[in-house]
Amino acid sequence: MNSQVFYDDNEQEESKILSGAVSLLQPKIGFRVGMDTVFLAAFAPITVEQSILDMGCGAGGVIFCLNHHVSDITIHGIETQKSYVDLARRNATLNECEKTVTIYHQSV
Repeated sequence: MNSQVFYDDNEQEESKILSGAVSLLQPKIGFRVGMDTVFLAAFAPITVEQSILDMGCGAGGVIFCLNHHVSDITIHGIETQKSYVDLARRNATLNECEKTVTIYHQSV
């Protein structure tokens, strides 16, 4: 398990997806959000007032795309790597959805 923590802002960058509607801090190297993340969120059969669980959420790409596509949902993300938990929590703040998105540092 990679336990690297991205404390240095030089090790991460901010990406804008969905025509700038979603901002994501993610590491410059390692796993990064791609088109599969955007497509998964776009085609997931999610409706208003559902509660969503994203296991292995990384920096939260799917979470924040879903949050943009469907209003009034609650999303829980679980991630084992502390560095990605930190990024996902920062991304919740960046995308102003701290009230509807909760990220847990947990192993399942």
